[in-house]
Amino acid sequence: MSAIITILIVFVGIELIVSLSNLLLYSPFSKKGNGTQSDRLVSVLIPARDEQENIGKLLNDLALQSYINYEVVVYDDMSRDCTPQIVEEFRSKIANLKLIKGGELPIGWLGKNFACFSLSKEAKGDYLLFLDADVRVGSNMLERVINYHQKRKLNLLSIFPVQIMKSVGERLTVPLMNQILLSLLPLPLVRISSRPSLSAANGQFMLFDKVSYFELNPHFELRVSRVEDIDCARLFKKRGRSVACLPGSRDIECRMYSGLRSATDGFSKNIVRMFGNSPLAASLYWGLSISAIVVPVSAPSKEGVALLVLLQLMVIITISALSRQNIVLNIISFVPRQFILGYIIFKSVINSKRGNLIWKGRNIY
Repeated sequence: MSAIITILIVFVGIELIVSLSNLLLYSPFSKKGNGTQSDRLVSVLIPARDEQENIGKLLNDLALQSYINYEVVVYDDMSRDCTPQIVEEFRSKIANLKLIKGGELPIGWLGKNFACFSLSKEAKGDYLLFLDADVRVGSNMLERVINYHQKRKLNLLSIFPVQIMKSVGERLTVPLMNQILLSLLPLPLVRISSRPSLSAANGQFMLFDKVSYFELNPHFELRVSRVEDIDCARLFKKRGRSVACLPGSRDIECRMYSGLRSATDGFSKNIVRMFGNSPLAASLYWGLSISAIVVPVSAPSKEGVALLVLLQLMVIITISALSRQNIVLNIISFVPRQFILGYIIFKSVINSKRGNLIWKGRNIY
């Protein structure tokens, strides 16, 4: 048992080192706008399918931007609700607003990938910012991210929004994304290292410079990818482009899912891809994570158990602080969350073997 505890201490210790490096070496964009304006146009591109609950809120946020040189293009992906009507209502508030009516999805494409590709063809800007319809942004968001992008001479900047969680089911699942990302991948290396394996991105918020985007044409190249965001970052690094990925701040937020079922379905789309598309690696991570909970409870000898528990708590606190999540709630929900992680990985593997997962009315396999 002592050998097992030693292995788990090493595993959790590595998680702590990685998460601490992300916290201490985090290079955030400025908290306030610095008055940066540019003659370079920003195209804000929003794919939307049945987003009547969200699209109006995002468009209202965009109407209040301090950065004035931008356009907004929305792709209505055959919505069955009032999404297009809500977009039309904002024409008086956003001068450069365009609505594209989508049609049947072409063979050989996934829905969001085709929507983003279609949006790119309509974009006139020097920067292309792809935003999911459920994202909320502060009034100086464009000003801040353009300034960050320019100063660091990036080709792709992706930001993980602070996650809004309202239900118990969301609190038990959504933090898994940050848990995996921030404990396994040192985000500073995403920008510093040229290795494609050290890549991360979040399709909720991706900012490209126009030249690199159209040279690499990522949404066309990755038209069948279920995790086009991560694959985008890897494609850019393979082609020698600069990439940065950051955890967000309170003025870039998103409510990804509305409950436990939608969250487990959503994460099962891409959870294995986060581990290099290896079910074995995903299962190994889960096995070590769950063992770090079970072993301290069942160990006949308490040697090393206190250290293991302390390391676990430090990892939770560090990731919660970096993610702007409630530390107490994350500690309370940590144990059941690891069991849910196992279910999500299992569900992902089964869906892949069956070739079936319905998302927004379409089979994405």
